Amino acid sequence: MVKSANGREVRRFGRNRLGRIMAVGVAALIAVLQLGVAVPAAKADASSAPAASGDVVFRIGHSSNISTINPLRAHNGQDLEQLRLQYSFLLGFEPKRFDLRPELATEVPTKENGGLSEDGLTWTFHIREGVKWTDGQPVTAKDVVFTYELVLEARKLNPMLMLANLVDGIESVTATDDYTVVFKTSKPKANMLVGAAGTTPILPEHVWSQIPVKEIVGTYEPTPPVTCSGMFQVVGYEHENYVNLAANKDYWGGAPKIDRLDYLFYTNANTLATDLETGAIDGARNIPGAAFEALEGNKRITANAGVLPRVTTLTMNCYDNPASKGNPALLEPKFREALIWAIDFDKIVEIAWNGYALPGMGVFPPNSPLFWRPPADVVFAQDLEKANKLLDELGYKDVDGDGLRETPGGEPFSLRLLALNEASEDQTIGKLLAGMWKDIGLNIKLSILDFGPVAEKVWISATDEEWSPDYDIVLLYEGLLSLDGTQHLQIISSSDKSLLGGLASHGWMDAEYSRLFDEQAVEMDPQKRIELVQRMQEIAYTTPGAIVGLDYPPSLEAWNSEKWEGFVGGPLEAGEGIKPMTLFNWFNADTYQNVHLKAAADTEAAAGGGLGGGAWAGIVIAVVVIIGGIIFLVMRRRQAETE
Repeated sequence: MVKSANGREVRRFGRNRLGRIMAVGVAALIAVLQLGVAVPAAKADASSAPAASGDVVFRIGHSSNISTINPLRAHNGQDLEQLRLQYSFLLGFEPKRFDLRPELATEVPTKENGGLSEDGLTWTFHIREGVKWTDGQPVTAKDVVFTYELVLEARKLNPMLMLANLVDGIESVTATDDYTVVFKTSKPKANMLVGAAGTTPILPEHVWSQIPVKEIVGTYEPTPPVTCSGMFQVVGYEHENYVNLAANKDYWGGAPKIDRLDYLFYTNANTLATDLETGAIDGARNIPGAAFEALEGNKRITANAGVLPRVTTLTMNCYDNPASKGNPALLEPKFREALIWAIDFDKIVEIAWNGYALPGMGVFPPNSPLFWRPPADVVFAQDLEKANKLLDELGYKDVDGDGLRETPGGEPFSLRLLALNEASEDQTIGKLLAGMWKDIGLNIKLSILDFGPVAEKVWISATDEEWSPDYDIVLLYEGLLSLDGTQHLQIISSSDKSLLGGLASHGWMDAEYSRLFDEQAVEMDPQKRIELVQRMQEIAYTTPGAIVGLDYPPSLEAWNSEKWEGFVGGPLEAGEGIKPMTLFNWFNADTYQNVHLKAAADTEAAAGGGLGGGAWAGIVIAVVVIIGGIIFLVMRRRQAETE
């Protein structure tokens, strides 16, 4: 302490105290700057293997996990997207309308170019020369032959495999030389190009032939780095955490413009938008509706509500077999019709999807070239009067006056409704349906369960001797995994008993539908086949069948367009009001081949997922203001204490 001129004791600050305050301020600045660098690594619930220094990395966060990186076990859109990034296919799809284009094959086989025989039973594909696997081995016709023979063999062990129905009808695959492959089919195969050639990834024989087929269709997972010939190679993978893909600089179609692509899986989807805004990730998918709506006003971000080739479905147990544990009321078409008339499709879209989805009008999505749109006088729209009348005519009436209907025999009546707990939308839709059906006097017992318990009740397992479905109604998603639509048609109905309890998880069959399925399978005229497939959809919609398309979910995605450009959406001509998919598209991966930093972007920040120049300026200004404020307060206090 020292005394002032008036004799008061004062605290001596001098340079040392001010120096300490300045040191604290500088330390705060350093800490904030370090935080700016560290933010990307401190994501809410996703992590990844570190990238090489200087690599340009595009990071995507999303909440829908891939199930496998084993091509034979792929079964959803996320899995297929990974295959499209890693492997070459004989044929691919251009983004505008998903028209066929040659990829590993040099041209699309036709009768005109000699690729298809006059009887429609022989297909010849010519393979690009000079294509290599990522381990340096050449890609040849032998790899193509091996791949299709592997799928044919795997199909015998598990006919439910996604790729299994694509090879139906293929009798033999042979290599006539190193770059020519010939397929022989038992009958004309309508889905040969779009299905078999456009959706089957070509695998390296020298790698996969070393693994037993039973193991491949079982639990096998490749160990990174995974040998492939596509635009990216998996170099890191942790299930339910991340997938790291390094650009294949020798990709035959042209190397990607980024060095690495990271998929980061979030258990909490609500943090996706926040991490995108802070720069922790560069793109986000499966964004919740409320958060997406907020992003639409951010000038640094492009928000896209694309429409997925997927349908939220209501599946009713129509298996007319003593083994079924479903409610027999659902076997009656008029009862199923009553349930549908009670559904407010617009309300589901508005409440469950914040208005971003489209109301369901069948099981095929509207961005499919096969889509059948029901006429205005046929389309289902909520009509409680019709629903009540149908139930009354069937004898389901409220006998005791409690507001709930009894069976025609006067017994208590209820239906079990299953919904998955994986997404809030499923839970919301389940609650909405239970309320809508209560409005027509039905007692609905809603159960929201994990996928495992639902799967046990709906599908047949490998240990089951026979299929015994133990459900009444279940909410599911059905994705159009192949543009040829064969698998989707089998999901709607199939007379193939090997698919009961698998693709056909409801047991509904229709004689005309089955006849048309066989007819479209061999119809080589594309337009005539479309007409057959649309007639099948009409039958399933108007009968009605076992599956109801409730809505077409949106792909709520967004990306940092201040730093990145080169995004390619598709399909671009899907119809009015149908926006293209961009970050999530399992038919076309052009976005990730073309995305790149803008010329004015901060390369280091973008590669590390860091903050942009504007954000850095704001941080620096804020810290300077804080330090200035501290100094001002100190000087004021010093002045006061010396007076």
